[in-house]
Amino acid sequence: SDCPFFIDSQTSLVKGRGEIIAPLPFEISDLNLNKLSIFIIYPAVHVSTGVAFSLLNAENLSEVNNDKNLQLEKLAHTPLNQWNEVIQNDFQTPISNKHPEIQDAIKLIKGTRAEYVQMTGSGSSVFGLYRTKNLDRSIIESENNKANKLGWKTYFGAL
Repeated sequence: SDCPFFIDSQTSLVKGRGEIIAPLPFEISDLNLNKLSIFIIYPAVHVSTGVAFSLLNAENLSEVNNDKNLQLEKLAHTPLNQWNEVIQNDFQTPISNKHPEIQDAIKLIKGTRAEYVQMTGSGSSVFGLYRTKNLDRSIIESENNKANKLGWKTYFGAL
C-alpha cells in the first residue's frame, strides 16, 4: 500500500501502512543529497513485515516520537549530524531488540563516524550517511571488511 508515495516525485511524510501521504514544505534538492555518501549493511537477517508491525506498539510510539514527526519541515535546514533529532525509524528499536545482528550493524556503522545512522524501513538493512568531503575512507573500509567477514552484504558509495 506504499506505492502511492512513488507516484509524485515529492518529499513527503508517509504514515499508516504507507497510504497516508503528506507533502513536506521543501524539495528533495534542498537536502543536498548529491553531497552525501552512504554505507549500507545488510546483516543477513530477514524481517517479516507482519512481524515488524506486530512488534510496533504504543510503547514504541512515544509522545517524543510524535513530536519529532512534527519537526520534519526543519529537515532541509538541519545539519546532517542532527537529523536524529528530526527523523527516526519507529521500527528500529523493537526490530533490533529482536535481531541483535541489526544492533551490531548499527554499532559498526556508528564506528565509521557516520553523521546519521538508521535502520531502513522495517529492516534489516542499516545505513550511515556522510558528508562526502568529511568521510574517512580507511575507517569505512576497515568496518566494511568486518561486515564482509560476518557474511553481511555491504555497499559504499554516492547517494
